[in-house]
Amino acid sequence: MIANLACCTPEHTVRQAAEIMVRHDCGQIAIVEDIETLKPIGVITDRDIAWRVVAAGKSPTLTSVRDAMLSHL
Repeated sequence: MIANLACCTPEHTVRQAAEIMVRHDCGQIAIVEDIETLKPIGVITDRDIAWRVVAAGKSPTLTSVRDAMLSHL
């Protein structure tokens, strides 16, 4: 098990996901079903955020990770 895993849930905002990436100095984080079980359901990358949110003119504070992530397990 990894301590302090960089992850978030689909309900987090894209801004929250980006802040986690900054804190962990990484370009992608795991998306988990919930924080208690840490069951992985996908990933979100900095590229997902740039292309599906920023370039599309969406608000990072109003867009959920679910709407921005490409990879779903």
